[in-house]
This record gives sequence, C-alpha cells and structure tokens, in this order.
Amino acid sequence: MDNIDLSIIVPVFNVEGYLKRALDSILMQSSPIKYEILLIDDDSTDQSGAICDEYQDNYSNIFVRHIENNGVSEARNLGISLSRGEYLYFMDSDDFLSDDFFEKICPNLNREWDVLCFGYNEIKETNNTILSCRSHSYQHLGLLKKEEFRNDFIELFKTDMMYNVWSRIYNKEFILKNNIKFPSKPIGEDTLFNFQVYQQLDNILFIDSTLYNYIAGRSGSALTSYHPKRIEFQLDELQELHKLLEQFQLEDATLMQDIKTKIIISSVFQISNLKLKRQEK
Repeated sequence: MDNIDLSIIVPVFNVEGYLKRALDSILMQSSPIKYEILLIDDDSTDQSGAICDEYQDNYSNIFVRHIENNGVSEARNLGISLSRGEYLYFMDSDDFLSDDFFEKICPNLNREWDVLCFGYNEIKETNNTILSCRSHSYQHLGLLKKEEFRNDFIELFKTDMMYNVWSRIYNKEFILKNNIKFPSKPIGEDTLFNFQVYQQLDNILFIDSTLYNYIAGRSGSALTSYHPKRIEFQLDELQELHKLLEQFQLEDATLMQDIKTKIIISSVFQISNLKLKRQEK
C-alpha cells in the first residue's frame, strides 16, 4: 500500500464493547483519501485483541501490533514509528468519527499547516444509547501563523479544546523533524504532547467542522479511574503551561487560577468515586 495520505493510530486496551463501532465509523466512509489504520493492542485482557485481529484479516489497510502493557503513550509512539502516512491522526478506541470526517478533511490535506484542528461532540451514553450531546467548535477559523497563534493562545486555551489529540491532525514531517513524542505518563500525555507541538509550530489551521464523537465519563477510562498521583501529574502540566506562556511572552493569572480550581474539582470527583477496599479483621 503506497502513497498513504493518513495514518490513523488507535491504542487499544479493554474496549471490546466499543472497538467495532470505532473501526466501523472509519471504514464506512467513502473518500479519495488513502489511509491506514494502526491498531496497537496494549495487552488487553478482554476480546479487544481478537477483534483487532479479525479486522486485520478482513481489511488490507489495517495493521495490528500486540505489545506488553506499557500505556497509551508507548502505544502511540510505536504507531508513529510504524506509520507510513504523510499525516498522523490519533483516535481513541472508545470514540467514533462523524460520518463526514474524510469528506471535510480531504480538501485541507494539501494545504501548508503543521496542525489541522476541528470541532467535536461530547457525548454521554448508557449501553450505547446517547443521553446527551454537546458540540464544541472553534471561533478562531482559518490559518494562523506562529505569531498570530501565540497572540491568540490564551483565548484558544480557555476553550478547553487544546488539550486533546483526537480533534486535530498532525503533519508527520513536522512531528519527526521536531522529535515530538508522547511522554511516558499515565495521565496528561495528550496535553504534554500538544505543548511540544504548540512550542514548535509555524502554521495551524482551524476548520468549521465537527468531526469526532468523544464518549465522556466511560467507566474504566483514564479520566474516570482513580490515580493516586493525578494531582502531581496535573500540577506538572500546569508548570509546563507556565513555561509555554513565558516562551510566548504571555501572562494570565486568571487562567492559571481557573486551572488550579479545575484540578481541585477533578480531585474531589476522583476521590468521591473511589471504592475503598474493605479491611479484613
């Protein structure tokens, strides 16, 4: 399979109830875009690995790697090293694409940008039944050069849309040239990856399309699972954001305070959902 436009990298871990929907949302679309799907199975203990193999057997553009459980960062970094596409897209295996994903992306692939950003839906569901859907879209549209992006960065960051990796596509040459990788952290790896990207980019394109469906609050996901060092990791992110703002010669005390408040609220939520082990007498 030569001349691949887009490499879709999907880390997989214990998502047997969601994985087929995610993959079908890619495969059902018609588009002139030539793409590959790289499924990196992070030592799943359910049927996720078998589902990956099943799809690989049936589709020539799907490739599977089964690895030891090293976390989502290692899975994505492996995906980057195996990818053959000109552009990189990181999709979560419990989410799914909008029906017009390729249709909206295709006209923008040959434009000069390091990162392409688009909107997404935040969905809450039970047993695959949608309970609510909230759309998130950018107000800043079009191509921004480095200085424009840096000047607008605080307003963009306040949208809470600049953390994730699944609502943007990355130019692979840009990622490799700047040696950008996901850090080996169990939480916040998306944010720290993007901070490296924002530090180095020259051009970023925002389009007026909602192309991804993010499943919020899934039981067992990284955001809902308790982690004893979550606050430590979040404060590390805050410190990295402070360094980035200094580099951009920006300052916003209100933004930093708002993030600290969100960290506190997040920690309270995690503790409130923590199931304590019953001690044996």
